[in-house]
Amino acid sequence: MSNAMLIRLWLVTLLSFGISSLYASDSALPVFHFGHISAQDGLPTDEVRQIYQDKDGYIWIATNSGLCQYDGYQIKTYKSNLHTPGLLSNNTICCVAEDNHHNLWIAAYDGLYHSTTRTGFDFRALDKVRTIYAFGFGKAKPGSNYPALYLIGVVNGQYGFFRSDDAAVSWMRINDDAHQYGLVLHICGDMQEYGRVYIGTHGRGIVTGVPSSD
Repeated sequence: MSNAMLIRLWLVTLLSFGISSLYASDSALPVFHFGHISAQDGLPTDEVRQIYQDKDGYIWIATNSGLCQYDGYQIKTYKSNLHTPGLLSNNTICCVAEDNHHNLWIAAYDGLYHSTTRTGFDFRALDKVRTIYAFGFGKAKPGSNYPALYLIGVVNGQYGFFRSDDAAVSWMRINDDAHQYGLVLHICGDMQEYGRVYIGTHGRGIVTGVPSSD
């Protein structure tokens, strides 16, 4: 048998072994069994914007038709309707987040809500904020033990990117009209460096901002 033939046989054997090993490793991968939770199971809509699990284990579901709390068995929905007309100013919930004090924050399309307990719906609407497109936390300002809050939206009638260092009592705009970056729907602060912020854009990647040293 020629050397060329031996080389061909060796390559075929090696390739066959590699393919069989690949399939064998795939078959050993764990199999996930997916279920489905929908409006038929108690969600107010099948349009879900965000899912968040708090430190107590509850699942909070932000939807286009209210806020849901799920304990693994039942879904409880908080929304404004004929029975609870003033519960939320807008039923379109953008996101839910929890700070290091175990307080929950709800970013609705036209307002920011804050809760310090989990008994009933005790979320308090905060003034100044009128529209929210994104919301997140960052490292606390030096000397403070409360995380910095960041949002993209309308505060005091002005659109922009904002930070609050005093639990939403006051807000400071951190961009100007020359730095809007098109459609932006994601924002979060750096948890290791105070003031550094990350903004996710649609088509321009991630914008990183730091406070000016001037």
